[in-house]
Amino acid sequence: MASGRSSGSAGPGEGVHTLAVAATVHEQRTATAAWLDRQLAAGTKVFHTVRPDDWPGGGRGWLTAPGGPTRAAAALAAGQLEVMDFTEVLRVAGGTLEGLRTLQDAAIERWLAEGWTRIALSQESPGRAMRTAAAIAAYTAQEGAYDELGRRAPVITRCQLTAALENRTASWESAALHCGGIVDGHWRARWVHERWELAGEIDVHVAAAFGAALHGALRRRFDGPGGPDLHVDVSRVVFFDLASAQSLLLATQAAARHQTVVVHGASPHLRELVAAVGVPPTLRFEPDGP
Repeated sequence: MASGRSSGSAGPGEGVHTLAVAATVHEQRTATAAWLDRQLAAGTKVFHTVRPDDWPGGGRGWLTAPGGPTRAAAALAAGQLEVMDFTEVLRVAGGTLEGLRTLQDAAIERWLAEGWTRIALSQESPGRAMRTAAAIAAYTAQEGAYDELGRRAPVITRCQLTAALENRTASWESAALHCGGIVDGHWRARWVHERWELAGEIDVHVAAAFGAALHGALRRRFDGPGGPDLHVDVSRVVFFDLASAQSLLLATQAAARHQTVVVHGASPHLRELVAAVGVPPTLRFEPDGP
């Protein structure tokens, strides 16, 4: 019988539902290989969804090729790692969100019965069109189901956003929806005690994803309990450039009426950048950090 060794909570530095962001397929696969190896080493049961073989950069062959996760071949043989492509998942689920939930619930029940104490769902960047409000609503509902899944079972979900494979709308909506679980090689974002905590280097290379995630955080605060103001902790940010400062200001100016962005733990450099562009009345700085 299989036996996972870790608890049902997310591992160090992880959230229950995260979005791994990368510019290229190579960067994403390098990060995914390292993540898969960590999960497999911890005794986690992993279900990984790949792009179909006939999509550019698709197929599951990379998992056991040089540069892929070192533990993948053994884990596939032992049943610790299962892999399907998106077309298979859609076919089995009947192409509906309800079908996908039923499929996942049945699989998780089976894996728990087999003795796995921690389960990870991972999927590659799917190349969603998201050209209509209905498509965005369906995506939002699907991702909300992963949040709910993580609350009721020892399951973590790792989604992917590979910029080279997604259009601008899909990239924006993905980052906005996952604002509380951004994982990037340069920066990250998460919710800590109702503060939006940023860390790492936020520069021109990640300004678009940062701006989208910031808009998502503003939406969440406006619609959630505790008041509409967004408190942002930047005490763990080691670099912030002009492009990202402009993204901060633009999002602040576009915030809903009576909504303020309160920045905590800002460095003198960040304050100077924002002052150079102009501080709107909907943005204020507080000296404290975490």
